[in-house]
Order: sequence, then structure tokens, then C-alpha cells
Amino acid sequence: MTPETIALIDSLNAVSSRAKGIGEALRTGQMKAERQRQYAKMLSDLASLLLDHADLQDSPFHDTPSPPVPQVSPSDDAA
Repeated sequence: MTPETIALIDSLNAVSSRAKGIGEALRTGQMKAERQRQYAKMLSDLASLLLDHADLQDSPFHDTPSPPVPQVSPSDDAA
């Protein structure tokens, strides 16, 4: 497994672990608009990383190492 794949999996796990708390904060009206924007940006960045990873796998240079993928790190508080 490449370092990029490991970083992507770590980022996916970090975002997934926050999803339930984010949903609850939204449901109860406890999530401020700015925090919603931050989480949306994190999801957007993660989607871009996943697309880049898929494109890399389709590339003829798939076995060529590429620079490390930055990890998406959610904030500790949902509200």
C-alpha cells in the first residue's frame, strides 16, 4: 500500500468518525454556520483527494511514487 493510500484511508476514517456528531449537531441546531462551512470544506478536500487517488491508479505511472497526500483533520468540536 502506498503512503498516499494510507493517508487517504486515515483521512476517510477521521471524517467518518465525526459524521455522527456532525449530524446530531445539525439536527439539534447546535452547529454554527461557520463550522458547517469548515466541515463542508473538509469533505470537499477529501473528495478531491479521493478523485486524485483514483486518477493516479488509472495513470500509466501508477507505480511511480508521488508526493505525500495531505491529511484532512477534523476539528475536535462539532459546534
